[in-house]
Amino acid sequence: GASSDGTRRQVYYGRRVQYYFFFFFFNYTATTEIYTLSLPDALPISGLSSAQERYIGLLNNARNQKSPLSDSTTRRFQDLASKYPEFEFDPHTGVSKFHSDILFSSGSAQINRKASPLLQDFADIMNEEDARRLNILVVGHTDDKRIIKRSTASLHPTNWHLSTNRANSVLLALSKSGINEARMGAAGYSMFQPVTPNTGDKTRAMNRRVEIYVLAPDAVVAGWDPATNRN
Repeated sequence: GASSDGTRRQVYYGRRVQYYFFFFFFNYTATTEIYTLSLPDALPISGLSSAQERYIGLLNNARNQKSPLSDSTTRRFQDLASKYPEFEFDPHTGVSKFHSDILFSSGSAQINRKASPLLQDFADIMNEEDARRLNILVVGHTDDKRIIKRSTASLHPTNWHLSTNRANSVLLALSKSGINEARMGAAGYSMFQPVTPNTGDKTRAMNRRVEIYVLAPDAVVAGWDPATNRN
């Protein structure tokens, strides 16, 4: 399956690979926008089908809910952000952001060795008693540069592949660091969810990132019901 413009979104959950396709279009200025969890503003739901309203309602609820992290876990993540400049943490939402340049070399989905201590520290926090009940969604993003190099394209033909493969690499690294795979999911959004316009090297570096959403035990996102993933 594919969207109206031929793109495909790949979502990896635990040991299974599934594909989900979301077509929520809103006409503002003759452009098409694809909404995801990372949007800063609430999504409009008027004039949509009941299925669309339900999905967007889930996203709005996830965005508006208080971080599921305890105060002590929040402080641990804030300390982690102070220790690693390439790691950002939002205490209000519980969202963590890894700059891709610390995790990966250009065009690669193989995690750099220098990122291993950061990922291990992250996993240690998530495996503490008051965070062990929480789930994790890993989301990969790229900048707007198309993949041209033949050696890169042989492994990641498009930015969809690269963003999803990088998210999968982070998920598997966290698994090796001790986080149960049944607690995790991964997704890739290619270049279509930039945090800033791609106007130069600095802004493109900001858009190349991996975000981790910490989810409450009962959170249902993109068809993933955590109640069915406990092995």
